[in-house]
Amino acid sequence: MSKISLADMQNPLYLHPCDGHNSVSVDKLTGAANYREWRRYMEIVLASKRKLGFVTGLVKKDVEDEVKADQWDTCNNMVIAWLMSCMSDSIKSLSDYYTEMSSLWEEIEGLNLLPPITEMNSEVNVFISALNQQKDEQHFFQFLNGLDEDYAALRSQILMQSPLPTVELACAQLQQEES
Repeated sequence: MSKISLADMQNPLYLHPCDGHNSVSVDKLTGAANYREWRRYMEIVLASKRKLGFVTGLVKKDVEDEVKADQWDTCNNMVIAWLMSCMSDSIKSLSDYYTEMSSLWEEIEGLNLLPPITEMNSEVNVFISALNQQKDEQHFFQFLNGLDEDYAALRSQILMQSPLPTVELACAQLQQEES
């Protein structure tokens, strides 16, 4: 089990005993009017405490080392507390909403992770073909969704085709109908 020495103040995982939730003194963020100044002061304060990397993503959680992961959680929570203490209540509610949505997005992203392919066989080829077909269909629907309402009738005609055309073919059909 590895421990971080208290003498290692250069390490971003080190929290000084004075680094409590009220140890940051920056005017509260109230909105767009003072955002640039607030951000600059927060960057200076966090950099001076060697904690800016938690906000920028440069300091990553070490999931292999339980002690370091716990220290990372502690420091990250302290940075969040510092940020939240320097925000007006209306900004905090937006931040809470974003945090909740961000965790949902991460969860959804985790569901989309694919295992590494170590060998190619017919099952893998079928799987990759299905993924490519799904991606092509997503592009097709995104393309049709982006069309103006002027193309509503054509969009309906294209959607009634079986099998669905490719994006390129649908685009060609739209161009042909326009001319």
